[in-house]
Amino acid sequence: MKQFQGLIKRLGPRRRFWLLAIGAPLAILALGASADIVALWRNQRKIRKLSSAIENRQQLHEAMTRQLELLKRQDPGAWLQAFREQTHALLPTEVEYRFQEH
Repeated sequence: MKQFQGLIKRLGPRRRFWLLAIGAPLAILALGASADIVALWRNQRKIRKLSSAIENRQQLHEAMTRQLELLKRQDPGAWLQAFREQTHALLPTEVEYRFQEH
């Protein structure tokens, strides 16, 4: 910092004027650009989140499409699985454990 102050003192009045006339607007532009950079960073984060959400939805869609195809083919295993998922049914030999979260 002291070196910078010494440099300013060594500059003549005209050079100081031009340094201020050109440096101040550049500093203001840099500060304005930093806000744009932060907004860009936020937008990129949102895009990444949405991209992962789209990918998850596509995987879910593919799984549901496969299940629908099995149900259309009258696959008994698929019908049993769909029934058990929707009604939360258990086989006679199964035991369901329920845990409470605190």
